[in-house]
Amino acid sequence: MITHDRGVGDPTMSNRFELGSLARLSAHTIRDHLTDPPCTAAGDFPWRAEALSPAWLTPVLCAGAADAAVNAVHVEDASAGSSVRKRVHVTYNAAGQRAGLATKFFAKTTPSILTRLTSGPSANQEAKFFTLVRPQVALETPVQVVSVNDRISGRSLHLFEDLVDTEAAVFCDYKTAFSRGEIDAAFDLLATLHGKFYADQALTDALSWVPAYETFFDALARTGNRAGHDQAMREAQA
Repeated sequence: MITHDRGVGDPTMSNRFELGSLARLSAHTIRDHLTDPPCTAAGDFPWRAEALSPAWLTPVLCAGAADAAVNAVHVEDASAGSSVRKRVHVTYNAAGQRAGLATKFFAKTTPSILTRLTSGPSANQEAKFFTLVRPQVALETPVQVVSVNDRISGRSLHLFEDLVDTEAAVFCDYKTAFSRGEIDAAFDLLATLHGKFYADQALTDALSWVPAYETFFDALARTGNRAGHDQAMREAQA
């Protein structure tokens, strides 16, 4: 697992969505769409999954496999919401094939101004969850391969194992029916996560970067999520 973050100081969520930040993110987003910059060097931040190149992915996916290299990258649509999700398939040279390296992954990116406002600011926190919190809690989560984010431009990428490939996972939608046991298991999972750190001093010390719910939802409300929630409730009323 690799994480890479370029920040602009350490702004709190309450001031991340100032007009200046919006203008900066908008300018970077427009430039990315106009120039479609590839992601080739180790220090590059991919602006979308399609920007990933064999040169950038080789040190990420082939570490520890002598002479292995990514030969090609193929990206397929998955879904879009607060981030844009894609499935990423790669092929390797003979050394990579002999090493049995994984070929299918799941990417979350922030190519639009909306995703950069909603998911971009929390990308570093999501990466920290997998490196600092996840190892302390008995949860089943996707394996994180790499996370990179740039708060200056709003670009971010989280690359995970593809659970459809590794676990034959089936993803739900609003029409999915659940059994009582499945619903109970979801509550148990949330209780396991939140109970681990309930009233824990670590939340104000080592984990002080985790925002309180009030802070988090206040930031979401100021980026249009409240209006979006209200619209969704109206359209889904039936």
